[in-house]
Amino acid sequence: MWDLTTRKQIGEPLQGHFRRWVEAVATGVVEGRPVAVTGSKDGTVRVWDLTTGRPSGPELVFPADVGAVAVTSDDRLVVGFGHEVAVLARC
Repeated sequence: MWDLTTRKQIGEPLQGHFRRWVEAVATGVVEGRPVAVTGSKDGTVRVWDLTTGRPSGPELVFPADVGAVAVTSDDRLVVGFGHEVAVLARC
């Protein structure tokens, strides 16, 4: 994680996508907490609690590479994988 104002790294790197590299990252606020969402070429998505630097729940598994992620203003997670898009009601 990086502080974009100071351009300095804060904390240790988030580690959880072990099989392939991260293709997509989004940030947002879910239930009042800042989160980052990462999508990987291994077909997994992780939601990270940026306050603790830890995963917020188990990884989500999709049937193809994840190339896009987003968090909506109403706490939905949008995932683009392969040629499909999924909208999850809670992340």
